[in-house]
Amino acid sequence: MVAIGKSCRGDEPAPCDTDGCPRVSEQSPWSGRDGVGHGVYSSQNLIVNGGFSTRPPTAPSTGLSGWEIVEDVGPGTSWRRIAVAGFSPSGLPFSTYALQATRLGGTAAGQVRQLVRLRGDLSGRFALRLAARSDKGIQRLRVNVALDTPLRRHTDRVAEVCFDVSAEWARHRLEFELSTSLPTGTLEISIFGPDRPGCSVRFTDVRLVCLYPAGKPVAIRFDTRGDLSRASSRLRAWMIEDYLNLLGWRTSMNGGSAFDLHVCQKVRPWLTLWRAKWSGKPVVYDLDDNDPLFSAREARQIQRFVGAASGATAGSEFLRTMMAQWNTDTSLLDNPVDVVDQDIRHRHDHWGGRLVWFGMPENLWMLRQLRLTRPVTTITRGGDVEYSLKSIDEHLVTFDLALLPVSLNDETRAKNANRLVKCVGLGLPFLASDTAENRRAIERLRLPASFLVASELQWSARIEQLAQDYPRAKRLIQEARTRAFEVYGIEAIVRDWLAFCRHLLGERATSATV
Repeated sequence: MVAIGKSCRGDEPAPCDTDGCPRVSEQSPWSGRDGVGHGVYSSQNLIVNGGFSTRPPTAPSTGLSGWEIVEDVGPGTSWRRIAVAGFSPSGLPFSTYALQATRLGGTAAGQVRQLVRLRGDLSGRFALRLAARSDKGIQRLRVNVALDTPLRRHTDRVAEVCFDVSAEWARHRLEFELSTSLPTGTLEISIFGPDRPGCSVRFTDVRLVCLYPAGKPVAIRFDTRGDLSRASSRLRAWMIEDYLNLLGWRTSMNGGSAFDLHVCQKVRPWLTLWRAKWSGKPVVYDLDDNDPLFSAREARQIQRFVGAASGATAGSEFLRTMMAQWNTDTSLLDNPVDVVDQDIRHRHDHWGGRLVWFGMPENLWMLRQLRLTRPVTTITRGGDVEYSLKSIDEHLVTFDLALLPVSLNDETRAKNANRLVKCVGLGLPFLASDTAENRRAIERLRLPASFLVASELQWSARIEQLAQDYPRAKRLIQEARTRAFEVYGIEAIVRDWLAFCRHLLGERATSATV
């Protein structure tokens, strides 16, 4: 059993490399989309409630779903669940809530612990990562991984690492290897409070994945239109970069020259494009919105950049078809499901007539023209409920039905099914306009067409029909929820995206290093 990271003795961390991972069976329960193991880079997240997002009845003050508080000698640490406001300059963290550990004076540091049951062959390499920050100065946060098997009455330590946590949010990663042939077992993940009395450390976004062998990594630079608050940038660049960081790949955001692949998310930096092409490095242009439809001038500028790039990715089939006229190396890139804390979900089964609409304020007219007889709560900037990225999911799951109308015109044909997939990820029943992208999404999610509305005149009647058989609608959405994270989970999205990128890299992909 080998751990890669920074030990509590102060050893320097070893470099991370995803080559040489023990092979995992293609029948693994974590094989990824459609159960196909080839090309999958990691399992889904194995940690329960990595974002401390819920407040279960058994732990009302902390919201430690899946975690247990352990005190070695008396109450050595105070644990408190706190909201995470805003983002750091690097865009971290993603989750809504963090856990704050405050070391009490004169006592040993307490810990939170979670038991992770593994299925299948335990041989393999794993990555554990969390985002953390201290209240002041540099604090040490200790993480311990131990293996508990059915044949033993004690745990075997696999890895122990101390992370130096600063006052800015940062990601801290541990990689370790298990070399046992036992069919089942349990990992014990423990996170200890800060090393100095009177100090506090906050941590969140705890992720544990099994790493699969899928080729040597490449260094990737992302240039983005915005930060995490902009949906397209968050889903199509920041979340992809975050997952690659979890795998141990080298990435850079909006800067840096040491890269093998350059991704331009809705931006057109001509100078960096030509520099990359002169160095023989592929450039990918990504677009998921109706920018080419604003004006002929905008379309010409996008056309020129797409034509000069090595390849392009599009957020809908409509955009992919358009961009394929300018560059034959064009691929469809779906958004990952826009739900980070998976334990925030719709939990009630009774119909109360509570309707909700969420989106950009400039699209409210699509809801207004439906002329509904029932009231609808709007979650948007300046709406009934003010939109906030950190609270939108918790607001949505309190409603009974989400309405997702889209009036097709030249400016909306590029719209993807992001909001529909988000509702399924939350387990929230919805009705959506019968557009090409919405229909493609429900087919992939194996949902019936009864969740689509073909005409603006049918919305009121369809709402009443769904209300009469609400338990069935809720059951269908709940059954599709797992499928949403398989089909639109970040693991599956990045797998397909990297396959396209490796095609552009060609022979460079076999010799690139990190």
